[in-house]
Amino acid sequence: MEEYNKNDNVEDVKENISAVEEFTDTEKENEQDLLLKQGAVNSLERMFKLWWIPLVVMVISFIAIFFEIVLVVFAKHMSYPLLMIAGIGLLCLTGLIIAVSAGISAIAWLVLLYRYWKFLPAGEACTTPAKAVGYLFIPVFNLYWIFVSFWKMSRSYDKLMGRKNSCCTVIACLYAVFFSISTLGGYISQFAVFFPEFASFARIVCFATTPCVILYIVAVCCLQNTVRKYLQGPAANWKNNPDFSKFPLVAGLVCGLLFIVFMSFFSVTAAITQTLYKQDTLPQKEGNAKVTQSHTHSHHK
Repeated sequence: MEEYNKNDNVEDVKENISAVEEFTDTEKENEQDLLLKQGAVNSLERMFKLWWIPLVVMVISFIAIFFEIVLVVFAKHMSYPLLMIAGIGLLCLTGLIIAVSAGISAIAWLVLLYRYWKFLPAGEACTTPAKAVGYLFIPVFNLYWIFVSFWKMSRSYDKLMGRKNSCCTVIACLYAVFFSISTLGGYISQFAVFFPEFASFARIVCFATTPCVILYIVAVCCLQNTVRKYLQGPAANWKNNPDFSKFPLVAGLVCGLLFIVFMSFFSVTAAITQTLYKQDTLPQKEGNAKVTQSHTHSHHK
């Protein structure tokens, strides 16, 4: 009887020890998950600040440009050459600040977009993070891909969080529409030099740039808030997402750079051709004017 009780006590002790070990293991896992979530949220917040702070600098710089132009005009009107030179120097400096701020904000946004896609589970993501970012640099194709990269991502997060057609998804869809319209206007305007009939259409389409920028800022803020809430959930949903090949990202960047080089060469060639055409037509116009003057002079005689 005593031996039976001893065996029972030993088994109970073993069960208690195993239960304590399991509890400590799960506690450690929870601590690791909490640290992982905190690290992911902090990383996103830092990148988000790196995105919106340059935007604020750009807005302040554009306001400063207005006053600098007024200063230059005033100095020219009042014949203050030193003040005009100083105003032109300020304009150049402000333009450089805007260019650098725009570059930093754009890079931060691409990093944010990559991480947003990285947090989506493989079963919910319709593409990889590298494709989502890289294919945006492919000319003409990005008119379609912006809907995949931006709108479908927002819909995936809505599905994960049990929402349907949230405000974030609607704004993302509107941004994708205006992005496609304004980008198409930019493509058409490049060819308006050789085809003047496209110039008026390109100007009309480019009016979509202003609402596109506003929707872009609102959409990114909404997405950041959505992803922040999603990361507060179980880390097991996203911490083991696989690393995908970076080849689509590199291929998209190379394709975009080649397109920029090609369009720059095209624009320079068009400008030179237009200048030479004007120089060729000027002597003809001067000759016609002299012939007309001689005719009128003989007629008066």
